[in-house]
Amino acid sequence: ADNARRARWMETGRNRKLLHLARGLAGVALVGLGLAVFMVVRGSAAQLGNVLTAAIAVLTGIALLAGPYLVRMTQDLSEERL
Repeated sequence: ADNARRARWMETGRNRKLLHLARGLAGVALVGLGLAVFMVVRGSAAQLGNVLTAAIAVLTGIALLAGPYLVRMTQDLSEERL
């Protein structure tokens, strides 16, 4: 590979690392926010909307954190089957 191609690969690698870092931080923040809301409003039936919002935040955070791993794993398993 020539120098221009190597530079492009390095730039893509940096962007991908930033994307992974941002996705990880967003996932951790959403899980933390959801758990904090659960702890604040636990046991109150009147706060059902807040609890549902917190549950959605937790599930979204988990999806952001685990989603890419699960997709990669299923793709690898599909390739192994062929």
